[in-house]
Amino acid sequence: MAVPTKPVPTPTPDSRPFFDGAREGRLMFQRCGRCGANWFIARTHCAECAASSPEWVRASGRATLVSWAFVHQKYHPAFLAETPYPIATVELAEGPRFISSLIAWQGHTLRAGLPLEVVFEDAGEWKIPKFRPL
Repeated sequence: MAVPTKPVPTPTPDSRPFFDGAREGRLMFQRCGRCGANWFIARTHCAECAASSPEWVRASGRATLVSWAFVHQKYHPAFLAETPYPIATVELAEGPRFISSLIAWQGHTLRAGLPLEVVFEDAGEWKIPKFRPL
């Protein structure tokens, strides 16, 4: 029996620069050109000063673990072999927080502040950023 493929996000016009960057091995976030606020989750206006047309900036790929939870529920057949697996909130070195999967975490004690780095998992046409302990 063939293993089903994992579902893959469909980029929107606003999130397309994020996915294009990931496909090229670059983790991208947005920065306001007026006030300098940084954020992740694509949007057209800055939440701090309401300026429009934010710029996309490349992240260093370094982050720290903020919190995590293990997913035990088998929601999709493509994830059966990985269950349970950790989902984490990470804080990029540049400030924005990002929700992602943790990989290669076995053998590490998960704790807030654990240093992480981004890696990219092939997902068909796209690559998906995930984080692993340093």
